Amino acid sequence: MRKEWNLWDEEQLLALTQDGLLVALCDMEVDAAAKLLLLLWRTWQVRNNIAHEKEKLSFVGSKRFLLKFWSELCKIRQQDKDHI
Repeated sequence: MRKEWNLWDEEQLLALTQDGLLVALCDMEVDAAAKLLLLLWRTWQVRNNIAHEKEKLSFVGSKRFLLKFWSELCKIRQQDKDHI
């Protein structure tokens, strides 16, 4: 995802605590914070699928999902701005 989005490196992500995440999100630009949350959400979804022996989600599929999801969110946001 780093090729598509400006994301933290692994050391920063692994060092996150619950409190640290909240502080970091408050200090980030809205889009960067939203992308980080989407990445963490998708990671948790993949983890749950593995833990509960459901369909295994691929890296390529997850990347495609995140890019499409982000694109849809941006379209919705733009539509909301157009209606103001």
